[in-house]
Amino acid sequence: MRRHMISLTLAAWVVLALAAGAFARSLTIDISMQAVTTHEGARGDSYVVTFDLPADLVGKRLDTVLFDFVVDATPTSEAEAEGSPFVGVYPLTTAATGSSLQYKTDVPSVRPIVMGQGQKVQLDVTDVVKGWIANPSSNHGLVIGTPAGLDVAAVTLKSGTTLHVMFYYRNRTGGRLSTK
Repeated sequence: MRRHMISLTLAAWVVLALAAGAFARSLTIDISMQAVTTHEGARGDSYVVTFDLPADLVGKRLDTVLFDFVVDATPTSEAEAEGSPFVGVYPLTTAATGSSLQYKTDVPSVRPIVMGQGQKVQLDVTDVVKGWIANPSSNHGLVIGTPAGLDVAAVTLKSGTTLHVMFYYRNRTGGRLSTK
């Protein structure tokens, strides 16, 4: 009798573990700096990040996708030290080849940052990822850079850090499952 209880308990734990994975509230993928490619441009460096969408997205109701990274913003001159540079994340429209990058700039994934070292940036890339889900062949990656706004600082991706893409899901009634 005791042996059956132990087997039943173990089976219950396996079922609970599988159920927890099936009803996950969010998923985070980490991208190391080794997976980032630097491209020089007229407004400073841009950084190309490519990643495959996780298979875990299949069958989930996607609520929000946030992209986290850390930058250093150094003024281009003493006079510019008071300005605020912008940093954005843009979807590539074609694969990054050579020194030319083609990307969409009409996405709302841009924000100002303060000058200084180690500035954490979090941008919403939900619409981009939903587009990739609808048309997987359009996933050519993302570009991090400063192609718009005042040219007041050199914005560089902080070396030695990890980039994070966080996927948050909705429940059947449309409410967000996660608390973040």
